[in-house]
Amino acid sequence: MLAELTFVALAVVVLAAGAALTIGWTVLRRRYVDEIADRAASFERARLAEDLHDLIGHDLALIAVQAGALEVGGNGGAAQIRAAAHRATLSLREVTDVLGASDARLDVAGAGVQEVVAAARAAGMEVEARIADLTGATLPVQLTVAGLVREALTNAARHAPGAPVSVTVAADDRVRAELSNPAAAAPRRPGSGLASLRRRVELLGGSFEATQEAGVFTVRAELPTAPRVRATTEPRHPPSPTVQLARRAWPAATAATVVVLAFYTWATYGATLEPGPRRLLSVGQPEAQAGALLPRRQAPVRLYAAPAVPAAWSCRSYTEGNFPLGLATVRVCFDEGKVVAVQDLTVNAR
Repeated sequence: MLAELTFVALAVVVLAAGAALTIGWTVLRRRYVDEIADRAASFERARLAEDLHDLIGHDLALIAVQAGALEVGGNGGAAQIRAAAHRATLSLREVTDVLGASDARLDVAGAGVQEVVAAARAAGMEVEARIADLTGATLPVQLTVAGLVREALTNAARHAPGAPVSVTVAADDRVRAELSNPAAAAPRRPGSGLASLRRRVELLGGSFEATQEAGVFTVRAELPTAPRVRATTEPRHPPSPTVQLARRAWPAATAATVVVLAFYTWATYGATLEPGPRRLLSVGQPEAQAGALLPRRQAPVRLYAAPAVPAAWSCRSYTEGNFPLGLATVRVCFDEGKVVAVQDLTVNAR
């Protein structure tokens, strides 16, 4: 009876622990899903901000270049156009700051590299371009390179108006882009465009750098032609080490608990000699009377060393329900139809 009660108590404990683990896992999973949804919303805001920056910012920069050319030609209204473009650029930056362009993305809306360069030249910019055929690269790479060229031309028009810009795009096993222009000084406040491009390039498995040396501002990027895009849906706040350890450990702990309980049940079922019946056993008792007090099967796990007995004796081993192995701890021996020994097998192990 003790073994059954012990098993029931352990089963209740295991079920309670399993319920607690299930509830905890559900809470953690819901939090994870909520964080993914929040990140998706931030991701969309970032896409909108970057689209505004890439498209409208580039066009405003070209307007400023055209207004500068008109101003040189003596057109008095050109200065006002240029000032308005500058104010619009500042307002655009404020909007992108509010939206929070903080996540990398793959898609860069707009035309290809050749079209971006042609639009800049039509606006009056001096652009020296050496552009390789990018048809061998995947669409995300082509669009990222186009965005890189657009951003470099925008920065050149904004911070070094009238300066020549060099654009080089090469393609073999990898795509390499380099853009440079003279710049007297670095921008007072770095915008989000280059940082966004860095994330896009790195997202595609490439490298990115922007440097300013000897009065020349240079942007370099290198990308694989067929990148494997990294996932961007990881939660912003990863779970604590304790939670991570619990997630990894609970399946193994649950499996181990089930195995232990199953083994214990097998080792003790029908082989447990309860304290009450054991007290009724005595030397000299008839075997039939003692047999009515004994379990129907012997304990299968016998690790304790049993003392030697005469060969004529018949001995049976039973467990007292010790957890978790259910070891045989009691031995009852018979000879000539009577009990001749009731042995505690744990005595020799003490």
